[in-house]
Amino acid sequence: MPSLEPDTIIAELSRFLSRTPQLIRKYANDFERAYRLERLTAQDESPFTLAIVGQMRSGKSTLINSILDDDDVTTVGVNETTATVNWILHGDTSMRDMFRVTWNESPLRSEILARSELVRWSGDSRLAETTRYIELFSNSSFLKNVVIVDTPGSRSTIESHQETLENFIAARQRCENETLYYGGEADCMVYVLPATARQSDSELLQAFSQETRIPGSSVFNSIGVLHKWEAMIASDSPWNDAERKAVNIRSQLKNYLSDVIPVSGPLHRLANRMPDSFWEDILRLATACQPSTFKRLTMQDRYFLEWEPSPESEDFPIVGTSKTRRDLFTRSQLPWSCFKVVLLFARQTADLSAQELKKSIRQLAGIDQLISILESRFFSRAKTIRASTRLRKSLLPCDEVIQQLRLSAYNLSQRLSMVEQALDEVATKSTELPTCKLFLDEERQTFQKRLPIVQRGLEELESASNGLREQYLKFDQDMQAIKLLDENPGLFSSAEALEIFSVIGAYGNRLEQRCSIYQGWQTDPSILEERLNYWIGRFETTVGTERRILACVVNRLDEILAAAFPNLHLEAI
Repeated sequence: MPSLEPDTIIAELSRFLSRTPQLIRKYANDFERAYRLERLTAQDESPFTLAIVGQMRSGKSTLINSILDDDDVTTVGVNETTATVNWILHGDTSMRDMFRVTWNESPLRSEILARSELVRWSGDSRLAETTRYIELFSNSSFLKNVVIVDTPGSRSTIESHQETLENFIAARQRCENETLYYGGEADCMVYVLPATARQSDSELLQAFSQETRIPGSSVFNSIGVLHKWEAMIASDSPWNDAERKAVNIRSQLKNYLSDVIPVSGPLHRLANRMPDSFWEDILRLATACQPSTFKRLTMQDRYFLEWEPSPESEDFPIVGTSKTRRDLFTRSQLPWSCFKVVLLFARQTADLSAQELKKSIRQLAGIDQLISILESRFFSRAKTIRASTRLRKSLLPCDEVIQQLRLSAYNLSQRLSMVEQALDEVATKSTELPTCKLFLDEERQTFQKRLPIVQRGLEELESASNGLREQYLKFDQDMQAIKLLDENPGLFSSAEALEIFSVIGAYGNRLEQRCSIYQGWQTDPSILEERLNYWIGRFETTVGTERRILACVVNRLDEILAAAFPNLHLEAI
């Protein structure tokens, strides 16, 4: 499907924007619309916006630091620390020691302060009430293409937190050049769901639907994370408990969230920070002692930190003294529930090396999976939407000029016909009208000279825009189908909706992204043919909204087959 490949679209758009402004100036003498197109050429794409939303003390700041692999970006504490909307942007190392505050004044006023001053905005801060937003900086590579918005906690005991959060989400783009600051709806919403054992699933679901979820946020740009799942020590395999709980919540919140996954910022941080020697100590302690000894050590933190086995015990050289174990626990900088998960996992995967255990703990933390989902599913979709918007903005000035030239060509043609008719009438008159004939001749020459120029300009502009228009129409059809599917989540099963979203480009426009749902499609055309025939059958028996969505699915699958297997002759649909 070359016509929808991003590289092809970008190249086509670049050709259009490099050529069209000159054509508009030349043939329409329209400098304002030419300038609008040149501005589109000069504008860089703004970063994607990722909003982190959750109840107070749900670990949003820890999650953000983990995503960025940067422990010092946001303030982590047991009390409410985020009292303002904080934009986290990419900056060099020198910018990490400062932050910018923009005040709620008219006109807006900004001030750069030392990072040490940020504590004055934490908790129940009166400064927060006069602050519009705060900008923090990190040199994390993740922020080169993404801006993170750290929001105040919902269900907050601090007055105005909830209002501040809702105002951010409801904000719309006020100025094209200030998208970063007035970003409108986020490209993606990450809802941080607490995974504590004290909160039942029903309580969590009720709290989310009533007090955490932002009204109007789309299910298909929202994902839930079951954060700090290691707090659920209900068995010897809490990671399995967490996955089961995520599956349960995912099924019950399917109308609000596209997915729910367990993640652990503390485990991710540990895997990044600790050297191999730490993991070797963990393996030795967790795998070599007797089952009864290990059970005692992991029963409670006080046993792990204080219990002393008998010096005559065969486990004594393995588990060491309480001081040795306390030092290991202190080095981890983990809460006991999290540290216990590391021990349990190491015990159950005893055949791993220290490096393999470290890698497995990072995978268990789920942060890498979250980042992969954000990039492959949500940011790809946002890129599609932005490409569609840019195409539309590029075509609009051109279409306006084309309409003007069409009208001008029509008027010139009409006036030329009228002049020629007048000349014929003058020629039939017995009385000589030399002045009138001379005037009409001059008018005819003017119209004859001007009309081909206008027609040539019309042809050149139409030729320049036709390729781009085809791209836009396909994008627009995709976007309309995505929107309809967003608004009618009950039309298809979850599996069918996932397939449809993939095919129509919600998760990326490249051929492999649209076909990611199909195993083996690259070598076996029958896989795509089978799905195409299935959706054609559904299309022929449906009406209304479902039919409009399936029309797009059928068209795209037909194009996918033609692009993936160009030598395959298909019967026209």
